[in-house]
Amino acid sequence: MDPRLLVGIAGLIVGLVSLAITMTRTLSAFKRIGRFLTSKELGREPLRPEVVEVIIQELLRSREAWNPSFLWTHRAEDVKGLLTKHKKVLVLGEAGVCKSRTALEVLRALSRSKVLRRALVVLVRSDREVNGLPVPKWYLKLMRYGQVVLFFDDLDRYVVAGVDISGLIKAFEEAAGELWVVATCRTEQFDLIKEKVGAIFW
Repeated sequence: MDPRLLVGIAGLIVGLVSLAITMTRTLSAFKRIGRFLTSKELGREPLRPEVVEVIIQELLRSREAWNPSFLWTHRAEDVKGLLTKHKKVLVLGEAGVCKSRTALEVLRALSRSKVLRRALVVLVRSDREVNGLPVPKWYLKLMRYGQVVLFFDDLDRYVVAGVDISGLIKAFEEAAGELWVVATCRTEQFDLIKEKVGAIFW
Protein backbone atom coordinates (compact mmCIF):
# COMPACT_ATOMS: atom_id res chain seq x y z
CA MET A 1 0.00 0.00 0.00
CA ASP A 2 1.17 3.50 -0.83
CA PRO A 3 2.89 5.00 2.28
CA ARG A 4 1.18 8.32 1.60
CA LEU A 5 -2.20 6.60 1.76
CA LEU A 6 -1.25 4.99 5.07
CA VAL A 7 -0.21 8.36 6.45
CA GLY A 8 -3.52 9.84 5.29
CA ILE A 9 -5.52 7.04 6.91
CA ALA A 10 -3.55 7.37 10.13
CA GLY A 11 -4.17 11.12 10.15
CA LEU A 12 -7.88 10.56 9.60
CA ILE A 13 -8.05 8.08 12.48
CA VAL A 14 -6.19 10.45 14.79
CA GLY A 15 -8.56 13.25 13.79
CA LEU A 16 -11.65 11.13 14.45
CA VAL A 17 -10.33 10.01 17.84
CA SER A 18 -9.53 13.60 18.76
CA LEU A 19 -13.03 14.70 17.70
CA ALA A 20 -14.62 11.89 19.72
CA ILE A 21 -12.63 12.88 22.82
CA THR A 22 -13.62 16.54 22.41
CA MET A 23 -17.30 15.66 21.97
CA THR A 24 -17.23 13.36 25.01
CA ARG A 25 -15.67 16.06 27.18
CA THR A 26 -18.16 18.66 25.94
CA LEU A 27 -21.10 16.37 26.65
CA SER A 28 -19.75 15.52 30.10
CA ALA A 29 -19.49 19.24 30.93
CA PHE A 30 -22.96 19.91 29.52
CA LYS A 31 -24.53 17.30 31.79
CA ARG A 32 -23.17 19.11 34.86
CA ILE A 33 -25.75 21.85 34.25
CA GLY A 34 -28.39 19.75 36.01
CA ARG A 35 -30.43 16.57 35.98
CA PHE A 36 -31.97 15.64 32.65
CA LEU A 37 -35.38 14.10 32.00
CA THR A 38 -37.11 13.56 28.67
CA SER A 39 -40.70 14.64 28.14
CA LYS A 40 -41.49 10.96 27.56
CA GLU A 41 -40.15 10.06 31.01
CA LEU A 42 -41.93 12.98 32.65
CA GLY A 43 -45.26 12.27 30.98
CA ARG A 44 -45.36 8.55 31.72
CA GLU A 45 -48.14 7.26 33.98
CA PRO A 46 -47.23 6.21 36.55
CA LEU A 47 -43.82 7.79 36.92
CA ARG A 48 -40.99 5.27 37.09
CA PRO A 49 -39.47 5.05 40.62
CA GLU A 50 -36.08 6.32 39.43
CA VAL A 51 -37.69 9.40 37.86
CA VAL A 52 -39.59 10.09 41.07
CA GLU A 53 -36.29 9.76 42.94
CA VAL A 54 -34.60 12.31 40.67
CA ILE A 55 -37.44 14.78 41.19
CA ILE A 56 -37.48 14.29 44.94
CA GLN A 57 -33.69 14.64 45.23
CA GLU A 58 -33.33 17.65 42.98
CA LEU A 59 -36.49 19.63 43.65
CA LEU A 60 -38.46 18.64 46.69
CA ARG A 61 -35.71 17.72 49.15
CA SER A 62 -37.12 18.31 52.63
CA ARG A 63 -40.58 19.27 51.45
CA GLU A 64 -43.61 17.03 51.36
CA ALA A 65 -43.18 13.78 49.46
CA TRP A 66 -44.08 13.56 45.80
CA ASN A 67 -47.74 12.71 45.30
CA PRO A 68 -48.48 11.21 41.86
CA SER A 69 -52.24 11.60 42.43
CA PHE A 70 -51.90 15.39 42.49
CA LEU A 71 -55.27 17.03 41.85
CA TRP A 72 -55.55 19.87 39.37
CA THR A 73 -56.56 23.33 40.55
CA HIS A 74 -57.53 26.43 38.59
CA ARG A 75 -54.11 27.81 39.49
CA ALA A 76 -52.36 24.93 37.71
CA GLU A 77 -54.56 25.47 34.66
CA ASP A 78 -53.54 29.15 34.69
CA VAL A 79 -49.87 28.16 34.78
CA LYS A 80 -50.45 25.72 31.92
CA GLY A 81 -52.16 28.38 29.82
CA LEU A 82 -49.46 30.99 30.39
CA LEU A 83 -46.64 28.55 29.71
CA THR A 84 -48.25 27.28 26.50
CA LYS A 85 -48.78 30.83 25.26
CA HIS A 86 -45.53 32.50 26.26
CA LYS A 87 -43.10 29.55 26.69
CA LYS A 88 -42.03 31.16 29.97
CA VAL A 89 -43.70 31.19 33.36
CA LEU A 90 -42.76 32.20 36.89
CA VAL A 91 -44.82 30.54 39.62
CA LEU A 92 -44.93 32.84 42.66
CA GLY A 93 -46.28 31.88 46.06
CA GLU A 94 -45.57 31.58 49.74
CA ALA A 95 -43.51 28.69 51.10
CA GLY A 96 -45.41 25.41 51.28
CA VAL A 97 -48.11 26.12 48.67
CA CYS A 98 -46.81 23.45 46.26
CA LYS A 99 -45.29 25.71 43.61
CA SER A 100 -42.84 23.01 42.49
CA ARG A 101 -45.49 20.33 42.29
CA THR A 102 -47.79 22.65 40.36
CA ALA A 103 -45.08 23.45 37.81
CA LEU A 104 -44.03 19.81 37.46
CA GLU A 105 -47.60 18.61 37.01
CA VAL A 106 -48.09 21.23 34.31
CA LEU A 107 -45.01 19.90 32.51
CA ARG A 108 -46.28 16.35 32.93
CA ALA A 109 -49.66 17.30 31.48
CA LEU A 110 -48.03 19.03 28.51
CA SER A 111 -45.82 15.98 27.96
CA ARG A 112 -48.82 13.64 27.98
CA SER A 113 -50.78 15.89 25.60
CA LYS A 114 -47.81 15.98 23.19
CA VAL A 115 -47.48 19.77 23.40
CA LEU A 116 -43.97 18.94 24.57
CA ARG A 117 -43.18 16.35 21.90
CA ARG A 118 -39.51 15.42 22.12
CA ALA A 119 -38.38 17.74 24.87
CA LEU A 120 -35.36 17.63 27.14
CA VAL A 121 -36.29 18.84 30.62
CA VAL A 122 -33.31 20.21 32.54
CA LEU A 123 -33.61 20.54 36.32
CA VAL A 124 -30.96 23.25 36.58
CA ARG A 125 -28.48 23.10 39.48
CA SER A 126 -28.29 26.15 41.75
CA ASP A 127 -24.50 26.24 41.54
CA ARG A 128 -22.38 28.90 39.84
CA GLU A 129 -20.40 26.07 38.23
CA VAL A 130 -23.10 25.97 35.55
CA ASN A 131 -21.93 29.40 34.33
CA GLY A 132 -20.07 29.00 31.07
CA LEU A 133 -20.68 25.28 30.70
CA PRO A 134 -21.16 24.34 27.03
CA VAL A 135 -24.57 23.77 25.49
CA PRO A 136 -23.79 21.63 22.42
CA LYS A 137 -26.22 22.26 19.58
CA TRP A 138 -24.99 19.10 17.85
CA TYR A 139 -26.09 16.95 20.80
CA LEU A 140 -29.60 18.41 20.89
CA LYS A 141 -29.92 17.84 17.14
CA LEU A 142 -28.46 14.34 17.34
CA MET A 143 -30.96 13.35 20.04
CA ARG A 144 -33.76 15.13 18.12
CA TYR A 145 -34.78 17.30 21.04
CA GLY A 146 -37.04 19.81 19.33
CA GLN A 147 -37.66 21.56 22.64
CA VAL A 148 -35.70 22.21 25.82
CA VAL A 149 -37.34 23.11 29.13
CA LEU A 150 -35.19 24.80 31.79
CA PHE A 151 -36.60 24.38 35.30
CA PHE A 152 -35.37 26.73 38.04
CA ASP A 153 -36.80 25.79 41.44
CA ASP A 154 -36.65 28.57 44.06
CA LEU A 155 -35.20 31.24 41.81
CA ASP A 156 -33.65 33.17 44.69
CA ARG A 157 -31.27 30.24 45.34
CA TYR A 158 -29.79 30.71 41.88
CA VAL A 159 -29.33 34.45 42.38
CA VAL A 160 -27.66 33.92 45.77
CA ALA A 161 -25.42 31.20 44.31
CA GLY A 162 -24.27 33.55 41.53
CA VAL A 163 -25.81 31.62 38.65
CA ASP A 164 -25.90 33.66 35.43
CA ILE A 165 -29.54 32.85 34.69
CA SER A 166 -29.80 35.16 31.67
CA GLY A 167 -26.54 33.82 30.22
CA LEU A 168 -27.67 30.23 30.62
CA ILE A 169 -31.02 30.97 28.97
CA LYS A 170 -29.26 32.73 26.09
CA ALA A 171 -26.92 29.76 25.56
CA PHE A 172 -29.88 27.39 25.32
CA GLU A 173 -31.81 29.79 23.06
CA GLU A 174 -28.91 29.69 20.62
CA ALA A 175 -28.63 25.89 20.71
CA ALA A 176 -32.23 24.68 21.05
CA GLY A 177 -34.95 24.69 18.43
CA GLU A 178 -37.48 25.93 20.99
CA LEU A 179 -36.79 26.96 24.58
CA TRP A 180 -39.27 26.94 27.46
CA VAL A 181 -38.45 28.40 30.89
CA VAL A 182 -40.24 27.42 34.10
CA ALA A 183 -39.31 28.88 37.47
CA THR A 184 -40.69 29.04 40.99
CA CYS A 185 -40.04 31.68 43.60
CA ARG A 186 -41.30 32.51 47.06
CA THR A 187 -43.27 35.75 47.06
CA GLU A 188 -41.30 37.22 49.95
CA GLN A 189 -38.02 36.62 48.10
CA PHE A 190 -39.10 37.99 44.75
CA ASP A 191 -38.82 41.66 45.74
CA LEU A 192 -35.16 41.02 46.55
CA ILE A 193 -34.32 39.51 43.17
CA LYS A 194 -36.81 40.94 40.65
CA GLU A 195 -34.34 43.50 39.30
CA LYS A 196 -31.97 40.67 38.38
CA VAL A 197 -34.50 38.25 36.88
CA GLY A 198 -37.57 40.33 36.05
CA ALA A 199 -36.56 40.98 32.44
CA ILE A 200 -36.55 37.24 31.77
CA PHE A 201 -40.26 36.90 32.37
CA TRP A 202 -41.70 40.20 31.15
